[in-house]
Amino acid sequence: MPETSTHYRSPVTIVPQSVSGAVESDAIDTAGWEEALLIVHAGAITATGTLDFKAQECDTSDGTYADVDGSDFDQLTHGTEETGFTGILHLGSLAGRKRYLKIVATQATEAAMGCAHLILQQPNFTPTEQAPGETAPAPEAGGGVTPPDPPFFIIHEGGVEP
Repeated sequence: MPETSTHYRSPVTIVPQSVSGAVESDAIDTAGWEEALLIVHAGAITATGTLDFKAQECDTSDGTYADVDGSDFDQLTHGTEETGFTGILHLGSLAGRKRYLKIVATQATEAAMGCAHLILQQPNFTPTEQAPGETAPAPEAGGGVTPPDPPFFIIHEGGVEP
């Protein structure tokens, strides 16, 4: 019987905090993953406060990042999200995307609580091709993609496992 579990990796991109100005995550290396899902959480947003979330991408971890089209959430405000909000946005296939992603949260006017997670889905760690009897070079020598740390959790038909 085939394996029924799907593996995910969810680095915490923006930890829960009172967002002041713009806060961005560290660069997230998407090499070896097929798809991405962005989950944002907003807590209390005070009277005239606003909170925006979006994804950005770049070819290098320390380069200049550009907005990912269609990755921004409608602006969250006190009037629409007084007691909390959780939003999920499927960023879709990572094929053709730049390798590194960042998540940006921007607050304006008054305090707003928020956090965000990027879930990388569908691992694809293809080994380097080699002739029979040869040993593939190590990833650090250009021999393929090194899988990241084990997934943080696994979702399968029976529920979630740590």
